[in-house]
Amino acid sequence: MDVAHRPIVVLDRGEDESAKIVFRRHVLGASLEVTTSAGVLSLEPDMIDAVASTPGAIGYCSLGAAVAEGARIQVLDLDGVKPTVENVSTGRYPMVRPLGVVARPDAPAAVTRFIQWAAGPEGRAVMERHGYAAVR
Repeated sequence: MDVAHRPIVVLDRGEDESAKIVFRRHVLGASLEVTTSAGVLSLEPDMIDAVASTPGAIGYCSLGAAVAEGARIQVLDLDGVKPTVENVSTGRYPMVRPLGVVARPDAPAAVTRFIQWAAGPEGRAVMERHGYAAVR
């Protein structure tokens, strides 16, 4: 079948998942109803696998997950802005989902050292190489 005439297969996430909450805020809006025929996937790796292996599929995932997948999926622009670490970091690409690291106050010293490393220049560089925009 000609790609231009291929049916679109909608893949979605659950309403209570952070990815869907952010997608609603920036793209869908609060009241848009997603088709009842949409496949609902709970895990990001499942979404990526389904998009990569299903002709005509469209779904959404984090930039970091998309970068990790390389060319298996095509990442789309939002209002003409490419989803890159730089555009996320500068605020040009507004659809972001903050992630954090938490630890108990009495965490072992190794945990504290890891958090300090991750928050430092070396850890932030690693995150950015893998498609995550580190907090500045």
